[in-house]
Amino acid sequence: MAPEILRKKPYTPASDIYSFSMIMWEFTSGIPPFNHEAHDHHFILSVYEGKRPKIMKNTPKCYVDLMIKCWDSNPSNRPTIIMLENIISAWIRCTNEYYEINRDGNYKYL
Repeated sequence: MAPEILRKKPYTPASDIYSFSMIMWEFTSGIPPFNHEAHDHHFILSVYEGKRPKIMKNTPKCYVDLMIKCWDSNPSNRPTIIMLENIISAWIRCTNEYYEINRDGNYKYL
């Protein structure tokens, strides 16, 4: 749950972006964020104060950078859904170009 929701603010598209960051984190870990913590008032206060899940080792920097932007405590600092679409589309284009360059079956890092 986005920190602003914990502050009794209304849900906004920025709240959804925060939720997306938690899904991003779950993709890297295989478990829900804060899965092993009691979801009590101490936990809520820690999220409100900026606590985020520990970034998993070997997570690509571009992925980490986007995830951190999406879970920013200030909703106005989070990317919009259009910005997310543009960033992820660029990742897909780069991946497609990489595989097209390497169609001969020889894998190499560019």
